[in-house]
Amino acid sequence: MNSLTSILSHREREHEIKRFMAPFAEQHNGQDKMRRAFVRLTLLLACARAAVSCSTPTRESVRDIALTRISIQQGVELTLMQDAHEITPPYAAPIAGRSGVLHVEFEALFTGTHDVTAVLELDNAGGTSTKELVRKVYRSNLAQSVNFELAASDLQETTSFRVRFVNTEGASSGEGAPAEYPPTTAPSASLKVQKSGSLRIKLIPVRYDYDGSGRVADSGPVHVEELRTRFLDLYPVTSVAITVGEPLPWSKNLSPNGDGHDDLLDAIVALRAQERPEDDVYYLGLFATTATYAGYCGKKCTTGLSLRVKHASQAESRASVAVGYAETRTMDTSLHEIGHAHGREHAPCGVTSSDAAYPHEKARLGSQGYSASTKVFYDPALNYDFMSYCDPAWVSDYTFGALLTRVQEVAALSVPQQGLRLPRQMRMLQARPHGTSKWGPKLPLAQAPTGDPISIDATAPDGLKTIVVGYKYSYQDRTGGYALIPSDDVKNKTVTLDFDGAKITLDREN
Repeated sequence: MNSLTSILSHREREHEIKRFMAPFAEQHNGQDKMRRAFVRLTLLLACARAAVSCSTPTRESVRDIALTRISIQQGVELTLMQDAHEITPPYAAPIAGRSGVLHVEFEALFTGTHDVTAVLELDNAGGTSTKELVRKVYRSNLAQSVNFELAASDLQETTSFRVRFVNTEGASSGEGAPAEYPPTTAPSASLKVQKSGSLRIKLIPVRYDYDGSGRVADSGPVHVEELRTRFLDLYPVTSVAITVGEPLPWSKNLSPNGDGHDDLLDAIVALRAQERPEDDVYYLGLFATTATYAGYCGKKCTTGLSLRVKHASQAESRASVAVGYAETRTMDTSLHEIGHAHGREHAPCGVTSSDAAYPHEKARLGSQGYSASTKVFYDPALNYDFMSYCDPAWVSDYTFGALLTRVQEVAALSVPQQGLRLPRQMRMLQARPHGTSKWGPKLPLAQAPTGDPISIDATAPDGLKTIVVGYKYSYQDRTGGYALIPSDDVKNKTVTLDFDGAKITLDREN
């Protein structure tokens, strides 16, 4: 008989004693089962008293169950094994420090019904932990499954795993291959866990004074917690921290057709620059121009706006605006706009333009979704990626993986950029190719601008022309944006620039 030698902790010994006592509670147990359990219990009790190295019989894997598929779910489902072959998920990876579910599918090869124990062994740097589930398995043409709940502490960057099915009574059964993956003759399989990061958001509730109401978007503790939970469910992060700033007075119109949203976004960008938060903080301006969302939006409306953020280094672009009503649909607008701030384009459903690389038709998810907060699974054929305009919304494996990459990139940006006096005053030029462009506020940037360089002609009062380098930032869902220009380079000068194919000229900057 094979054996496994180990030093058992008090808790492990207590667990083993309880497990090996189980046969005594079974009325149908024969004398042979009773004898085996008694021998095991006697040995474990002796080990417990002596606290020395113990040797306990290894339970052999059953041979009349075939493991067909293993996956992990931490928001989206990632297949790890299919028909005994290791699978590398194409878009995302398991995340360290994030809870989830390990899902195991299998087929029974016997007739009748058997009680078996599914065993999950997790190997980490600190040792091996074991989870067990007893299941009644029956012969069926349909796939059966078990789900192991994983705590955040179960998943580390070094975690590997093994899944086995053993006979509940401790005896092997069947004549096929052992029901285990990977085989016990091979090392445990790496989960290929990756380190992620946190998501930090500062909400700026907008006080809407245009209609005289002074209405402030919902930023109370209940709504903030609901928003935090929604972000944590759908974003590939280990934590979400949301703080709330002072209300921002706003006396301009914010129309359901999107008019005025660009000016509000520019104001949130300016506020972020003035407050100079840490680079990984995303600013989100929330507005509510009416008492209810239905009063704001009829059949069609614009619910938010973000900048087109190409690179993780563009910290000054981590700003968005969105409607702020206490409804799940409007909360998803916040997720959508912060998604744009993470560099995500639209998923292809209900939009005029979308990410050409999106791999699933009509913004479908590609794999099953899973909410850690509600323990609910989401059918990939009935739900849509939240970067689309279609409902109901969840997150696809593609978007989950792309967000993970951006989160990792942002977390890695720990060295300030060099070569610029800190801080330096920049002037915002609000570019409206199909409207009225204007000078915006002066911004004290703590780092070099990271927008796309743009050439600007600056003309002094005496007619002397110079070329100034500015930095262009475009909106994600509408034409226009803004440029940041060194204030000293354009003071008292008329400027001319090309922005998205439109020639823009502004009189002297003061």
